[in-house]
Amino acid sequence: MPDTSCNTRLDISLRVIYKNVDIPSNPNKIIDDLQWNFTDEFTNGIGTKKVNLQYHNQLVMAAGTIHTINLDSWLDAFTLSQNFDAIKCVIIQNENTDYGFVLFDFLDKAERFSLGPGGFYVMWEPQGQGLELSMSESGSTPEGTLQLTNSSPETTTVSVYVIGTHEETSSGGVESYTTDPPVA
Repeated sequence: MPDTSCNTRLDISLRVIYKNVDIPSNPNKIIDDLQWNFTDEFTNGIGTKKVNLQYHNQLVMAAGTIHTINLDSWLDAFTLSQNFDAIKCVIIQNENTDYGFVLFDFLDKAERFSLGPGGFYVMWEPQGQGLELSMSESGSTPEGTLQLTNSSPETTTVSVYVIGTHEETSSGGVESYTTDPPVA
């Protein structure tokens, strides 16, 4: 088995300039200038702010199809059989910008999110040991899986990134950010 290393950095920036252009004396006067930046990183290993495993895939999903990713058993970039014990980062992006809605259920938490055209979801949990895979079967998604559904009448491309650890016990906490609200 090869020796591997996993280092991860996340940078998110937001800039909003909000102004009233109906003021004849000064149409360029800025009313509100919002700037928000988030930068964090994981180093190789297990524990706080550490990761040692990553999964990524770009899926081309036909209209109405369901794709289930089993995070308990999959092949990594080196074709080695892997499994996550704790997940610290998930990014899901609907890469089509003019059509396509992707619904996804994550780890049987009975939560369903919808990503419209160009939408993305980010979950980042650096401080504890991540989000564990072995949760109760209370929702529609099998334990230890990520399920994506293309509810669009067109083919949709979805990118999936999961970063976490093997051989680590989870804390169960989670921070998440999405561009679309949860769907009932």
